[in-house]
Amino acid sequence: MTSAHAASTTELERDDEFWLKDGSVVLVAGNVGFKVYKDLLATHSPIFHDMFAQSRPDEQEMYDGCPVVHLSDAPCNLRHFLRALIHTVRPLFYRSDEDTKISIDELFAVAHLAHKYDVGELLRQALVCLKSYYTNRLDIWKQGGQAGNVPFETSDKDPLYAIGVVTLAHLTQTPYMLPLALYDCCYLGGRVVRGWTREDGTVEHLSLEDLERCMDGSTALATSALCSSIDLHASVEQAELCAHSKPARFGGGVPSTCEAAQAKIKSRLKTNKSSVMGTRALHSHMATASLSPIFAKMCSKCLATLQGRERATHEAVWAELPSLFNLSIPDWQTKTSS
Repeated sequence: MTSAHAASTTELERDDEFWLKDGSVVLVAGNVGFKVYKDLLATHSPIFHDMFAQSRPDEQEMYDGCPVVHLSDAPCNLRHFLRALIHTVRPLFYRSDEDTKISIDELFAVAHLAHKYDVGELLRQALVCLKSYYTNRLDIWKQGGQAGNVPFETSDKDPLYAIGVVTLAHLTQTPYMLPLALYDCCYLGGRVVRGWTREDGTVEHLSLEDLERCMDGSTALATSALCSSIDLHASVEQAELCAHSKPARFGGGVPSTCEAAQAKIKSRLKTNKSSVMGTRALHSHMATASLSPIFAKMCSKCLATLQGRERATHEAVWAELPSLFNLSIPDWQTKTSS
């Protein structure tokens, strides 16, 4: 044992959650020790298996009767990783809708360390979790991701973690997560340059190539959002089908409830141009808190017409989303499943 290691183990802080009495190895991350099961780690991770196999007993550093392995990982990340392998708090077989959502910090820590230590099944599960939002299908994103019906915490207002999704997509060679991740990055505006600070204090940045994609994509998305808004709020040319319209002999000529609602919406949009000129070309204007009460006053026929227009524009933007970021995604689904 070297003097440096002697000092580190002397000052070792035992982790409250992962100091198992019958543990067989002590993992040291920073100044925190985790006493866990060597065989369990070796079974799931070929990296740990080789690490343990190559150690020589006569040169092995020991602590509390167990061999010590020093890791370069942050304690918080290693703790998240171990929780996924060893359920010390509560057994977990099936995660239901009532379960607490997985935190962004936990999700990224597990994904990165599962990749680093080649724990294939754990990495697969982490990516499945992320792909429940960062999908290649518009219908899945609308019903799940955009609605928040995914197993991890999301933020529609401040998705800084999308920067991490971009880097993770490249790291794990999962390119179809990129279009939606870059779409979220565009919403960040200039903040995307500052990067995303993870729980361990490290800051993830987009590559220059991905920053260029964001700049090009933001312009294209803003144009699409504007055109979408213009198309959506054009007059509904089906007065004969409008339940609120009146023939001339019954007081026609007075704006119907639907026409008045559309006029009010157009007025709101003129005074709040950010809702039109933003990059959220896949998000619904009709679902915004300020506009949805006005849309609710329209008859079912006119409302269905506007919903159809919005759906069509979203499908058109979705089909072009990879190309807006200069990406070629072979398995990108351009047709909405019925």
